[in-house]
Amino acid sequence: MKSAAIFRFQVLMGLIFIAAGITKLAGADVMVRQFEVIGLGQWLRPFAGTMEIVGGLSLCVPRTGAIGAALLAFIVLGSTGAMVGHAASAAAARHQTGQPEVTSARYREIGSPDRDLGIEDALRPRSPRDI
Repeated sequence: MKSAAIFRFQVLMGLIFIAAGITKLAGADVMVRQFEVIGLGQWLRPFAGTMEIVGGLSLCVPRTGAIGAALLAFIVLGSTGAMVGHAASAAAARHQTGQPEVTSARYREIGSPDRDLGIEDALRPRSPRDI
């Protein structure tokens, strides 16, 4: 019973990665913008999509599930590293150009104690001075 539930979850995750890989290969606007924002270029998008499809299909086969999981783990770790690296370089560039950052002190300054603010509220300008 337990192994059947694990296999069902494994197949579900495989289908999710297959769908994500297909959207990358199809060139969906969301994926194109994501790769532009990260700064990896469009040459990596078809490769990542193909690897996600291969990894997703591997998750759907019991004998190759571990290999598919390892492949997908490398893809996820690589994309996470690219996003963190891009965010760090963008923050460094902002610091060098003197653009303001939204810090936790600024977040508390914008907020009111009466209501709980989301990050969208903290990022929204409050007055012409903040723009």
